Amino acid sequence: MACRELRAKGFGIARDDFICTCQTKNFLEFATIIKIDFGTTSISEIKDIISRCSLLSCSFLAEKIETHEEFHQAKELGFHYFQGYFFARPEVMKQKDISPLAHLVLQILIKVFQEDCTMTEIEQIISRDVSMSYKLLKYINSAHFSRITPLSSIRQGLAFLGMNEIRSFVTIIAVSKLCQDKPNELLRTSVIRGRFLEQIAAELQRDKGELFMLGLLSLIDAILDNSMAGLIDRLRLNGRIEEALVKRTGELFSYLEMIELYETAQWERLDGLRQNAGISEGRMAVFYLEAVHWADRFT
Repeated sequence: MACRELRAKGFGIARDDFICTCQTKNFLEFATIIKIDFGTTSISEIKDIISRCSLLSCSFLAEKIETHEEFHQAKELGFHYFQGYFFARPEVMKQKDISPLAHLVLQILIKVFQEDCTMTEIEQIISRDVSMSYKLLKYINSAHFSRITPLSSIRQGLAFLGMNEIRSFVTIIAVSKLCQDKPNELLRTSVIRGRFLEQIAAELQRDKGELFMLGLLSLIDAILDNSMAGLIDRLRLNGRIEEALVKRTGELFSYLEMIELYETAQWERLDGLRQNAGISEGRMAVFYLEAVHWADRFT
């Protein structure tokens, strides 16, 4: 049997959309992961499946987890892995305040994106943070830039990257600090969104920094478990970004909606926005793949 041979060679096998029947039970001994759709399977059915499979050496994956309540419920039922967009939504708690670290990071973001912020000020910000300094030097000396002679100082790195690129870099590192107690996928999704929209901006000859920030901060409410309105007000971003993130309307919102639709494979709605913007279907795929590869260098 093919499944037996694959397991013998070390492959893991996931049983998708599992429903317990006489036919499916024959494959359970080969499964390493059993995936159960939370959207279509009742709690009583889920408990029954877990009970029947309790003696098997497999793990359970909960699909279509869309809320934090479903996530906690799945954990209590014994699931080990989770799929869904629950992690990308804030879990707002009454009177929850921002931690001192988060407040400091937000202040760094505010400073970096002030129009009068200079390279010297950014150098001072990075030099005071050992991990940020290390990541900057690692980034500029990576294979991505194909440098023959490595750069060895923060000042050289800043001069090499330029103001727009360094603002993007500092923002990513700052957001990564905010994500320390969150799933890594939340940071990765934020970075992919920022890079994706940055490429759209370049294609349409728009402000790349503006669309990068729009994508990167689009999940800041989930990262800090706070309301988007309150957080964006603290950052003092321009009105276009604020309108897109808080009110989900305005000049820039259609670009944010593009990446959200791409992530959820809502191709028909995406095609309408893409065509209105004048972007070819093939270019969207290129932008997304490049954004994924780019994000892998930071997350």
